[in-house]
Amino acid sequence: EVLSVLGADLHFERTFQEALRIIAQECGARTAALFVHSPKKGKFVLQASSGLPAHCTGRLWLSASSGVVGDAVETKAPAMGDSPPVGDGEEPRYFEFARCTLAVPLIIQERIVGLILVCAERPEAFDPDQTLFLSLLAEKMSSTLVASQQLRKIHIDANTDTVTSLPNARASFLRLEQELNRARRQEQ
Repeated sequence: EVLSVLGADLHFERTFQEALRIIAQECGARTAALFVHSPKKGKFVLQASSGLPAHCTGRLWLSASSGVVGDAVETKAPAMGDSPPVGDGEEPRYFEFARCTLAVPLIIQERIVGLILVCAERPEAFDPDQTLFLSLLAEKMSSTLVASQQLRKIHIDANTDTVTSLPNARASFLRLEQELNRARRQEQ
């Protein structure tokens, strides 16, 4: 089911949300999250989740060098721990319930591009079959994540002037059309 969701359409945020909901359900987890790796910062930023508040997306960071996440990054293999993942600022409070955490790195061409993080309230919540399930999904999730990043870059490039980095004529006309449509709707 998750594989069919990941290849369903180009609305990647919705695709990731649905895939993570299924993962959490299948693993009996309270939270399943997709984090994108930021090599310059040495951290992972939340891209999508099931079980975390929506306002955390893009704002929730996890350390790539400590805890269960650090273990997964170092070994480039799934890692399980009995404590919440390590983050900065308010991050720990979102995972304080976790008594079992499973981190699965997303790898493309030997490079870590992201991480699936699954957290449960009960100790030893994940069995080897669930770890294998997530490991097999990791390859598809990795390629979907990279495709979403490439599509986002294409969209930005198509709407930005390369010299000034300001919105180009295409972006301006699209925005004008949106505003005209909004004005028409408000008149009715």
